Amino acid sequence: MASGMPYAIMDAYVPAAKTDIEYNGAGHECENARLHDGQRNNGIRGMGIKVVVINRDQMKQVAALEAIARSLYRDAGVRFRCGTSGYRVKQIAWLNDLRKAIELNPI
Repeated sequence: MASGMPYAIMDAYVPAAKTDIEYNGAGHECENARLHDGQRNNGIRGMGIKVVVINRDQMKQVAALEAIARSLYRDAGVRFRCGTSGYRVKQIAWLNDLRKAIELNPI
């Protein structure tokens, strides 16, 4: 890889959009973690994969996560549509499931 790292582990890879989604929680704030993340992200970008980084503040905002979802759809060449009833309620439930997985309180 361009970063000199022999491999990279991605948090979530979306093949249709050729995008890696990385969650940067509290553990990513120290200097060593930032250097490692930067090298990994540059190496992944060097392979032609887009890297989207989500931070703790974005995990608190439905609108921020929806904007990321819309960009994934766009990168996959698919039109984003809200074709389900109770869309916002389902969206909040999904957000709370994500937040629970990373040990944040529900909104």
